[in-house]
Amino acid sequence: MKRAITMALMLLMPVAAMACTPGPPKEPDPAGVSYPGPDGLVGALNVSREVTLQNAAVATGNGTSLPMSGSDSAVLQVNGITTATITFEGTVDGSNWVAVAMSDLNSTTRARATTATADGLYLLESAGSLTLLRARVSVWTAGTITVKGSSN
Repeated sequence: MKRAITMALMLLMPVAAMACTPGPPKEPDPAGVSYPGPDGLVGALNVSREVTLQNAAVATGNGTSLPMSGSDSAVLQVNGITTATITFEGTVDGSNWVAVAMSDLNSTTRARATTATADGLYLLESAGSLTLLRARVSVWTAGTITVKGSSN
């Protein structure tokens, strides 16, 4: 009986090993957010996204949102402010927006603020569960404002 069990196990072991052996790496899914690695496990890719949030804006407005799902941080570059205010806002549900404090990379202290009144680079260090980030032109008197953003 021991011999029969041993023989059966020897015959089944190669089949079990083949079932656990991952195939060749596959291409990322169409959304670009997961990738079966060499171990066969699927994990999130660290995808960098670049979006123009405000494109030569000359009035108040929400602009375009920067996707944040799966991202840890974001950097926004603000150009063209003469007399205007940009309010940084984030959302989890896509409809309720809340002011988000970003670090001013122009400042030696990296002061955090929810608005910008000058051109510069602004960093969101921890996105948490935000799904979208925007740079809303909340006050505009003068200037042609462009805001570009990158999240990863």
